[in-house]
Amino acid sequence: MAFSQNQNLTFVYQPQAAFGQITDAMGAVSSYGLYLGGQNAGSKLAGAILAVSTDTANRDVQVGFNVGGTGTVPGVITGGTRYIFWTTTVATGAGATGAVPSGNLLPSTMPTDSDGEQYMFIPANVYFILSLPVGLSSGKIMNFYAPAIGDF
Repeated sequence: MAFSQNQNLTFVYQPQAAFGQITDAMGAVSSYGLYLGGQNAGSKLAGAILAVSTDTANRDVQVGFNVGGTGTVPGVITGGTRYIFWTTTVATGAGATGAVPSGNLLPSTMPTDSDGEQYMFIPANVYFILSLPVGLSSGKIMNFYAPAIGDF
């Protein structure tokens, strides 16, 4: 199958942001949908995925996609196939106090765009997910915020 290169400029049609919260009551979470890629041609997530934790322990957060699952964002996605691409550790109390800054879930190995921002593309109609292999401590929460997402 041959593909021809798009000769037309492609611009972000609709700027977006995404946020969500995982609580201790959810236990270990395998597919928490933070965003669903734009239905036309996907989405671009740029800059950062911030994580704030009130937990009293460091927590690993896995980042990836869920293809074919169902659910609403933000929220738990069921079914489908998970593709985990990296794991980042969020420090104890990250962003919850002035002592520890929020964590950024985008690794430094991600490419940068012409504005110098790290970015990743989210395919059309694919869930951008976060996973917690181990549940949070009792009464604790973890908040997530992706301030710069654009749908194509």
